[in-house]
Amino acid sequence: MNQVVIQNETRPNELNASAWRTGSGRAERFQETWALLKKNRMALVGLFIFILFFLVALAGLILTSGPDPLFDPAMVRLEEKLLPPLSRANIEVLAPEEIPPFGIYLFGTDDLGRDVLSRMLQGAWVSLTVGFVAVGISVIIGIVVGGLAGYYGEESLVAGHILGATLMLG
Repeated sequence: MNQVVIQNETRPNELNASAWRTGSGRAERFQETWALLKKNRMALVGLFIFILFFLVALAGLILTSGPDPLFDPAMVRLEEKLLPPLSRANIEVLAPEEIPPFGIYLFGTDDLGRDVLSRMLQGAWVSLTVGFVAVGISVIIGIVVGGLAGYYGEESLVAGHILGATLMLG
């Protein structure tokens, strides 16, 4: 049988501990990380989509909140109910503050005459917030369960599997 001998060698992308502590290799670490990210096309696509979703949600937060929002998701316009996408607002019936931006309902209106685009923009920020909170909670649970499993060893492995199955089903 052939035996593979692995010698203790330092790889070029590994930084020494002193550079890590002093922060002198921070620019190099960033460049290495960015180079690895650029090699993985799917990671770049995912990063681009995430940034796009985040910017849309941030724009939704800015455009639908405040004392005088540009898009008001709560404004009811019963005269304008169930309009199809790209419909023009009836400016003869609506008050000036009820007219949507550019006078067009880009995604149409719902059964109460509310602008669907403004409601989607508001919902995007809420959904992104819920996602970040869920990820934060799962990270905390993972750290606690991983720490307990590392401390107690093999005995806690069964409890970790039970907890994982419970979290997936719940």
